[in-house]
Amino acid sequence: MECLRTFIFRIPPKCRLSVTNVIRFSHSSVKPQSSNTSKYMPPMILASEKKITVFTNLLLNYGFSKGQVNHILNSPAGILNLNEKDLTANLLNWYSFETSNKLYTALTANAELLTLDPKFVNSRFTELMTLFTKTDINKLLNTCPKVFLDDFDVIRKKVEYIVNNMQVEQKSIVKSYALQFDLNHIKCRHNFMIRTGHYKRVKKNIKSKNAPLDKIFSRNIETFMKLTKLTEEEYLVFFDIFVEEIKDQLSEERALLNEINENDEE
Repeated sequence: MECLRTFIFRIPPKCRLSVTNVIRFSHSSVKPQSSNTSKYMPPMILASEKKITVFTNLLLNYGFSKGQVNHILNSPAGILNLNEKDLTANLLNWYSFETSNKLYTALTANAELLTLDPKFVNSRFTELMTLFTKTDINKLLNTCPKVFLDDFDVIRKKVEYIVNNMQVEQKSIVKSYALQFDLNHIKCRHNFMIRTGHYKRVKKNIKSKNAPLDKIFSRNIETFMKLTKLTEEEYLVFFDIFVEEIKDQLSEERALLNEINENDEE
């Protein structure tokens, strides 16, 4: 039996994207995404035995465990497409960061980091230094490795949104997985909290009672849902509607800019 629910999210004036939203949906409307796992061909099947042995020994010598090496070489990152010289240079460069077990874990879980040219990594580090301290960047490598993969302008916009709109200190960002999410997802979780009455603007000189970033941007969706006391299905439908709101807002802004440009030309 189809379960139909209606929720009204009242939007505070300063955070209003549109009038009060009435969201209707059924649980049956939320469909799981299909998996592409069956189409994936492990790289180790395609590489020569000699190259696999060379790369395995190289990674083991740099301190990775056998399990980590197997994961790295079988990842879609394409490590085996590199030559030995480039992989060695990339490993040496990452070792210029603070070396710890967390570094091995981060590089294993995000093997594409090992394919990045040292010049790019060092350039990105310089860019990140305009937003964070060196210590913070080392921490972000473990919690949010996407800061080395995303476009820097996107990272800057994420930080600006969290600091200015969510009114959270920058040091709190480093302690969470917030920057692993894309900007629309960050905005959506924030607005979902607002519209369900669980996130409020912080008044000057008054301590915030809002949930911490590490819970709002937890990788475990259940942790986030507990903050709102609603279900994952409800959040997924809200997400779809919110993205449409953003698209409409951008369309209006583009139309306004076009109108201004046309008037300037006249």
